[in-house]
Amino acid sequence: MDEVIKKMLTIGIPGLIFWMCFQNNDWLILTGFSIPFGIWGELIILVMLALAVNAFSQVLVDGLLIWFYQKRLGQEPSEKLVREIDRLPFSQKLKMQLKSVVAGNPVRPKFRKLLVQGFMLITVFTSLFSLTGYLGEFHQLFELTSHFKLQYLVVSCCTFFFFLLIHKKIWVLVSLCCLLINLGAIVPWYWPQGEVSATAHIRILESNVLASNQQYDRVISLVREAKPDIAVFLEVSHSWRTALEALQESYPYHIVARGIALYSQLPLKDREIQQFSVGKKFIALREN
Repeated sequence: MDEVIKKMLTIGIPGLIFWMCFQNNDWLILTGFSIPFGIWGELIILVMLALAVNAFSQVLVDGLLIWFYQKRLGQEPSEKLVREIDRLPFSQKLKMQLKSVVAGNPVRPKFRKLLVQGFMLITVFTSLFSLTGYLGEFHQLFELTSHFKLQYLVVSCCTFFFFLLIHKKIWVLVSLCCLLINLGAIVPWYWPQGEVSATAHIRILESNVLASNQQYDRVISLVREAKPDIAVFLEVSHSWRTALEALQESYPYHIVARGIALYSQLPLKDREIQQFSVGKKFIALREN
């Protein structure tokens, strides 16, 4: 039974994530444009997640059962507990561990050690990604790590208080530095901004349509419902470029670059497509 539970966790959690993303037509929450090697990168992530869940389930199931029998050992006869263990539908390996516990030879579960090591690993990666987000000008993969400042802040808060509770001073400092780095990026979002004088307000809609997505009508309906002055679309494939032509009647001013499309109700001038890096372009323009 313990092996069945572990296998169910190993398959079930990655399977649930896959199902949720498939329902949302995302394939995975992380798209092929955000992960190296596209769909194969996503499959590798699923496999790695399954292996991580399998390792965690081994420690969780065994550790909880060992802890349960350690608590009962002082209150019930060991012979009774041994007979109970023999009747349990568990693997022979786990039964031997539990019998060793009730025989007065406690097996110290590795749960706490693995938990601490897991938090250390999370702290290292969170700190690393928090820093590489500022190196986007050197490589696109570095730039991708800059999108999750809020998530990094939440994770670093959790690791900070965890290491504070278990008195790991060095890791408290590392987590605190990571927390401050991301807090410094997020707090300015909520500072009161001075009033900007402007003669008019422009409403802009930006949508990453996802090249593999085929829900063209939903995006067109969204634009017509929101009625922005300017609509910008990213990851525009050839099929999306054809589908977006339906907006030309309402948005007579438009420009399409590689992977980018811009539709505007306002006249534009000085429109040009400029090179950002190898294989990357952007649209530069001014309102007329």
